[in-house]
Amino acid sequence: MRRTAGLLTGADGGPRPIQVAALSEQFFCTLRASFKRLPEPAEQDAVRRRLWLDVEQLLHEAADSGASWDHAYQVEQYLVDLYDPMTLGTELRVRLLEADSTLSPELSAWYQAEVVTAGTDAAAQRAVLSRLVNDLQWRYKMRETRRGFTQRITRNTAFLFVASIALFVAVLGLSMEWDRLAGSWLDEVVLSIGAGAFGAGFSMMLGLNQRLGDSGLDNLKLLSNRWIMGSRVLVGAGAALILMYLMKSSLLSGSIIPDIDGASDSSIGAMSTGLIGPPPPGEEQGQGAPDSRAPLSSESVALLVAWCFIAGFSEKLVPSILARAESNLKGGEPPGAGQPMVAMVRPVTVPTALDDPSDDGDLDELEDGAEPETTIEPAAATGAPKLPPQ
Repeated sequence: MRRTAGLLTGADGGPRPIQVAALSEQFFCTLRASFKRLPEPAEQDAVRRRLWLDVEQLLHEAADSGASWDHAYQVEQYLVDLYDPMTLGTELRVRLLEADSTLSPELSAWYQAEVVTAGTDAAAQRAVLSRLVNDLQWRYKMRETRRGFTQRITRNTAFLFVASIALFVAVLGLSMEWDRLAGSWLDEVVLSIGAGAFGAGFSMMLGLNQRLGDSGLDNLKLLSNRWIMGSRVLVGAGAALILMYLMKSSLLSGSIIPDIDGASDSSIGAMSTGLIGPPPPGEEQGQGAPDSRAPLSSESVALLVAWCFIAGFSEKLVPSILARAESNLKGGEPPGAGQPMVAMVRPVTVPTALDDPSDDGDLDELEDGAEPETTIEPAAATGAPKLPPQ
């Protein structure tokens, strides 16, 4: 209870309850009007007289220093013992209506039964109303505190998402400027980290609403921490980097896995410059180039970015690959042995008017209403990503 109270008041690192000046001022206006309509207690009634003076002081403080919900809730509690019998009954019936829409059905039904039990006994009615007002105020404070955490998490998530996009764009820009690093391992590392961070930020934005809806107050406080949220982006960048090195070491291979371990296909262009055609004079491969390897093709670059983005986006892809590799190293049979890690769909060629007219076999099939066949082949036939044999 003390921990939750700290969250509600902001003393435990939680945000201050959101306060709209117009609403709080209207609330105090209602409280002042209710207080003015109450008869002043006699001097002999010491308890009610002291409550009367406390309410008067709180209302003066709110008028001088500004209205706050904490002062308003305190005044509202004190007024319960100052209401006359008619006002007491009216307040109790109105609060029961609020309880139906604010409290849990069980608690609301309990209050309904207690009001019936209290009957016309003013003391019993005050006791029920005092507890009911306390529960309603607690729910309102919880709601406002949760809204404050939600706004903070949303703001931090949006900032991290924009920062991850900026990092990815900066990496692409640097890759285009670092023409001296064509085919260098540094381009692959930086590009992988940027794509992984972008994927992690994208994942956080997509899952924001569900994460907020499924989290309690303590979890919201934890998620609102900037370091906790930033660690998700770092994990995504790290996962992308690990995946890149798995590809580079040929632990992952396949037709949709980029060849980044020194491929000889350099006809499309360098990864860092993005130029199509032969390298500049004096920079031919193996003749003064900063790296003796051929630069990556544009297709390999696109595949590398896509896979690193997926590694940052998914929280299970890289851990599942590592778990399978660990099973192989231990000599155990990994889960799903014999099944490809990624099912490859063989491309289908759809004949068009530009095809050779002499080859009309596919056209005849299409004219007969038959659809082109799409086959899914096993990993051994398609080169889907697989771990090396034991």
